[in-house]
Amino acid sequence: MLDPALTTEESMEEVLMLAETLAGYAGAWLDQSPNPLNNAPLGEDDDENLRIELSMNDPELLIINVKTTGDVARTESALRDRWGGMLCVSAAERSESELRGIVEKITAERSDLLSSWPDTTTSTIHVEVIFDNGSIQQDLDERYGVGAVQVSSALLAWP
Repeated sequence: MLDPALTTEESMEEVLMLAETLAGYAGAWLDQSPNPLNNAPLGEDDDENLRIELSMNDPELLIINVKTTGDVARTESALRDRWGGMLCVSAAERSESELRGIVEKITAERSDLLSSWPDTTTSTIHVEVIFDNGSIQQDLDERYGVGAVQVSSALLAWP
């Protein structure tokens, strides 16, 4: 921890909101793995379970992860002004708004779409369709780049 005064719930919320306003914002999430209670089993005691759940977002025991298509060092510096805890800023291939734009285009074009969503942790889009014999994946690879869109088919081809 760099600055305990800036490692609070309020500063965590503030830095996450700030991250969304920065150029190239591509997503943010909290990593709770440093918390020793991360793998604590929940039992029958509701009070103890609640204590464990509430402690999982202890600002001193989590990592704020932010992805950006912009300058990583500049983004980290801007966030450091407001966050004193663990922070990981990494480069992304696509911004969150680019991912959402691709989802909107695919949603408007496909009548066989079951669901679609952006995954900001991987800078990809997930698309579920009724059936894909490979042609939908190929088309989306050609349009958006190989790996940008992951297509899954609810029905599988019979051998």
